[in-house]
Amino acid sequence: MTKRWLLPTFILLATVTVMALVATVVIPTRGPFHWDEATHAFKGLVIAHDLRQGDLLSFAYNSYRQVLYPPLFSWFLALGFLTFGPTAVTVSWVSLLFFGLGAGLMWLAGGQLDSQRLRLRRTNFTGAIAAFLWLTSPPLLAYATQGMLEIPGLVMTSLTLLVALKLLHDDQPVGSSPPREWMLLGLLVALTYLMRPQYGVVVGLALALSLLFHMRGHLWRSQTFYALLPFVLILGAWFAYTPKLPSTLHWLINVPDGVDEPYSVAGWLFYPLAVVRNSGSPWLFGLYMVALVWAWFKRRSPGVNLLVILVLVLFTISMFHHNKQARYLFPMLPAFFLLGGYGIAEFWRWAWRRAGAWRMVGVVSLLLLLLQVGLLLQTAIQPGPGSSSDSGSDSTTAYIFEAIKEASNTLVIGSMEMTTPGPPLLDWRLSADAGLLAPPQAGSAAQIDEGRHLGEIAARLPLPAWLTQAVIQVVTSYDQPAPVHTLYVDLPLRASYSQGAESYTAFVTDLLADQAIEQVLIIYRTNTSRYGSEYLAAPLTGKGWSLVKTEGFAGPGMSVEVWRP
Repeated sequence: MTKRWLLPTFILLATVTVMALVATVVIPTRGPFHWDEATHAFKGLVIAHDLRQGDLLSFAYNSYRQVLYPPLFSWFLALGFLTFGPTAVTVSWVSLLFFGLGAGLMWLAGGQLDSQRLRLRRTNFTGAIAAFLWLTSPPLLAYATQGMLEIPGLVMTSLTLLVALKLLHDDQPVGSSPPREWMLLGLLVALTYLMRPQYGVVVGLALALSLLFHMRGHLWRSQTFYALLPFVLILGAWFAYTPKLPSTLHWLINVPDGVDEPYSVAGWLFYPLAVVRNSGSPWLFGLYMVALVWAWFKRRSPGVNLLVILVLVLFTISMFHHNKQARYLFPMLPAFFLLGGYGIAEFWRWAWRRAGAWRMVGVVSLLLLLLQVGLLLQTAIQPGPGSSSDSGSDSTTAYIFEAIKEASNTLVIGSMEMTTPGPPLLDWRLSADAGLLAPPQAGSAAQIDEGRHLGEIAARLPLPAWLTQAVIQVVTSYDQPAPVHTLYVDLPLRASYSQGAESYTAFVTDLLADQAIEQVLIIYRTNTSRYGSEYLAAPLTGKGWSLVKTEGFAGPGMSVEVWRP
């Protein structure tokens, strides 16, 4: 093996080692899904159901109707479910594979920060350090086994940065790259959006500002057209159904989250402190800040400038936004890793050309960095709270399983107030674990009113009868006969059955008649529920239904009522 391959081989072995540690220590003990994970996992289960049935029309519809969480991650989960089965372990492995891929992208992106002339004769220390920082980052390791969008979104962000850094070499003019490379850049920005919308917005803004500075204000060139072409075509098709645009803006802008008073002292300090926490340690935070300031004043590389602009754009937006969660700052981590690696590599090369004392300082600095990332790895990879094979076992769910089996057609009614299990986790367990619920009839994934409205539109369109029937069946899939349906009040908030007691009872009684329901399970919080059985007791009793039994569960503080005709 030549010296040229020693370092990339070492990075590959380090990546495999870290992934193996996570797979053997964290995944078997990671515990059940939390709310967001169950939501993402179930969306993947819906896509897997469509692919298994060979229903491409339903696949297209269920992909297109995802708004807050676009479908790209759901597709990867669906492939995992079809290959290895719908389990929590599969979800963890899909995320872990993305995590390992991210380290490789850091290695490749680091190699693009040097000019082509220097890359031919230099070892890619920048990429190696960036990859190690990625592999040992505590916040990334915390998400490496979770079915969340953060790691896949960062991988798409890193892939976009890799292509952008290649196009922004300081040893070639901007216009020298072929159009296909600029089109690839625009495609990757769009795909980043379809993986994690916030990350796509941030990386798109950073690229636009970076190109504006690099082209000295003359942004509109042929390269701009080539980059915008796939971006506009893809996102234009994505927002062709115009109601998706206000829904997206509602979720991106108008839903405060994270702190009670975002513009208090605590709110203003949240993100500066989150940058320190996300860095992993105060020492690494210091490294990133020094590298950021040095790169800002040096300004000799368009690629490095892009990384600085990405950090500044994201931090500025976050400071004035009312959503306050540390994970919203994750897109700056790849930039930090690359800037930190670039700064250390440049210092090492500078010190190595100096006297022995400076060489010693360079060696000590590198050893301290390796010690720091080793300590981070040791503290970050720890056993979880439970077993990943247990995706949410609890007495409430077990009771619901058995109650459903007592009738051939059951409607399960809950609400957003449910805790253990929450709506998406209950649907996941009913579908993936017990095989009792078909994903199209799951209330946590259904847009019932919107589907019925689209069905009415399709019926009026001048389409062939077979196509009209196929479209109506897809968009009204929740209304199709099935052994089990689930329904959750306040999910979504704009649903007709979430608009008060009268609308709620009318919707449920119509559903009972349409589906010939033989049994209703009502799940509610025992002490504080806004949606107990009182709303349905009178309508059900008036139609000849009676309360068969009630079971309370003190642990989660919930009750389950069983009603039958």
